[in-house]
Amino acid sequence: FTGDILKAYQKEQKEPKGIFENSWPMKDYARIELKSKTPNPFLAKGEEWRIGRKAVNPHMFNVKAAKSYLDGINQASAEAVRHVKDYEFQGDNGIHNFAQFASLDMFFAVSLGVQLNATGGN
Repeated sequence: FTGDILKAYQKEQKEPKGIFENSWPMKDYARIELKSKTPNPFLAKGEEWRIGRKAVNPHMFNVKAAKSYLDGINQASAEAVRHVKDYEFQGDNGIHNFAQFASLDMFFAVSLGVQLNATGGN
């Protein structure tokens, strides 16, 4: 890893920081439904977090895995670019809506391998 990604990993150190650390809906779900404190390795602390992170690393954070996401990302990006003009005259909300829909398209493409085409209104 290089650049900003490398900096993020270096800052991460022994425990996660940020959105996953304070994700109360996930914590409540784990506590109530799963009868566990932290079934999600990104919500754990210390050694429990390290073990969970080590388990998901080969599947998420390596070059081969990243390459497998590229086709979906490229398709979602191309579709988003085709529709960006549709948001041109919506004022400040236009770019905000476009960014939300494009992010959703990227998420679906990477996590589920599905082209949602939210930017195109589908």
